[in-house]
Amino acid sequence: MAGDWIKMRNNLGSDPRVLVIADKLRVKDSDLIVGKLWRLWSYADEHTTDGNLRLQTPEAVDRMLGMRGISQALAEVGWLIFDNDGAYIPNFEEHHSASAKRRMVDQQ
Repeated sequence: MAGDWIKMRNNLGSDPRVLVIADKLRVKDSDLIVGKLWRLWSYADEHTTDGNLRLQTPEAVDRMLGMRGISQALAEVGWLIFDNDGAYIPNFEEHHSASAKRRMVDQQ
């Protein structure tokens, strides 16, 4: 809803949280995890305004991302939080809102 692009850091592949997720899931190439993060953040950007993925269970997120156990690994590193209403992405507005995109464009 906020636009047709998302902000991603160029050093995301070497982020310690990405490496932890890759280790937990026994993935040798951390770029696969970066791709799954892109898919999750793109889904949230398209279908939410605030990063709240209502009604999404860990199983639903695993299915959406095509990788068993990734929802738990994302939760363990703090990139996804599950509660009774579903899931949400912490600090979503800081990185994915229209104003965040405008700040990034202005900075460039």
